[in-house]
Amino acid sequence: MLLGAAILFVGCSLLLSLNPVQTSLARSLTNRLNKRYDIQLDIQAVEANLWGLDLRLKGVFAQDYQKDTLFYVQEIAAPIMDFNALRKGDFDLGQVGITGLTYKISTYAGETQSNWDVFLEKVSANAPSAPSQSLSLIHI
Repeated sequence: MLLGAAILFVGCSLLLSLNPVQTSLARSLTNRLNKRYDIQLDIQAVEANLWGLDLRLKGVFAQDYQKDTLFYVQEIAAPIMDFNALRKGDFDLGQVGITGLTYKISTYAGETQSNWDVFLEKVSANAPSAPSQSLSLIHI
């Protein structure tokens, strides 16, 4: 019984260490976030080293409400500081490194809010009612 559990654990760990599996899980999560928050976010690839507690997101793209680019990041890299917190949805990450950031923050003609304000409003309006940190350009 114990041997079977150990083999299952090792098998699951090996499966989750594969980049295609990680990317598939990230796309599934991204699709749920897109529907929940009415946003368009895409992640091309994920590399998570569960043993070294390191997370890398590659090709992160967000579209604004006018279907134009809000931002694109070639790579986001961060150490996972608390894996148990991450499982619960609390992103306790260390220093985040961003490579190749392109963003287009603008206010369209006839609008009073920037596309970034609209994005944040969508995410904030549909967020769970648990205490959370606000996201601003300073955090990015």
